[in-house]
Amino acid sequence: MRYETGVATYVDGVYYATPSAAVMSLLSIDRVEVLKGPQGTLFGRNTTGGLIHVVTRMPSTELSGNLAITYGNYDTLSANGYITGGQERVAGDLAFCHLSQGDGWGTNLFTDRDVYVTEQDSALRSSLRMTLAPNTHARLMVDYSRRSGSYTANKPYPGFLYNLDRNDVDDVSQGIVDDTSGHNYDVSLNNEPRAFTQGGGAALRVDHELTWGSVASITSYRQSDNLFQQVGDTTRLFTVDLVLNQTDRQWSQEFQVAASDASAVQWLFGLYWFDADSRFDPFDQAFGIVPTPYASRRLESSVTTQSTAAYGQVTLPLLMDTNLTVGALYTRRQGAAS
Repeated sequence: MRYETGVATYVDGVYYATPSAAVMSLLSIDRVEVLKGPQGTLFGRNTTGGLIHVVTRMPSTELSGNLAITYGNYDTLSANGYITGGQERVAGDLAFCHLSQGDGWGTNLFTDRDVYVTEQDSALRSSLRMTLAPNTHARLMVDYSRRSGSYTANKPYPGFLYNLDRNDVDDVSQGIVDDTSGHNYDVSLNNEPRAFTQGGGAALRVDHELTWGSVASITSYRQSDNLFQQVGDTTRLFTVDLVLNQTDRQWSQEFQVAASDASAVQWLFGLYWFDADSRFDPFDQAFGIVPTPYASRRLESSVTTQSTAAYGQVTLPLLMDTNLTVGALYTRRQGAAS
């Protein structure tokens, strides 16, 4: 079954279906909108816990920008920049950020290598605002991000195992004892925990203003690739090692018709189409305590999801400080697993 979070993440009206894709560096932010759940009458993808909507800055015709470079503890270097400019009919912008951490928060005491360290966290976002006609505007947006490091690691429950300083344990016990109880971020593992994720996408939004309201079209495509390597037994013995490769792809198309801000009755209606594919490509499990040929297992699976929805919401003014809001959603979802 495909997993999607109860609190959805949207960026400029585009739904980010994959939880790992929603862990991102925020660039060129204009504002963040929060809608409590459940919701399904203002956005096409219904969620039980509501949503977080990140709205990025609109490109400006005036040439401007900023650049910030910082250095912090754990040998952490970061840089953030933004530039925008253009003409009345066409304007664009470019935003970027980069962070690298030289020293980890903790150490793998078995290999003497850093853990909980972000080796690279980079993101790039650009958009182009175009005036197609006096009442028609379009915005093309692209983004890419890449993150790698050893920022996840497993360890036993504090006090569960013995101290490594003891010399009266045999070789097998040496693998399952733990000397990390006094250090929150230290681990003692036979292999390095690793994590790598990269992804990006493109979206095109077209808005047409009318005397009574507006019509909008939002077309988007997103993809992400994720690699996670973990030691499943939390010890320095080779018993269970896990390597997960996951890929996610999604298409979406949304149409919205809304009343103008000057209308006494505020309303919005929309149609939404969503198509996604997630797969383990593959998921490897290695068991050091199991004889061959059962010492490893490889899973290759995929889950597809198609969803269509029609939704709407109307707000009626009853008294000076009292409004009545009613909404409705119809959605149909189907999928397949293999």
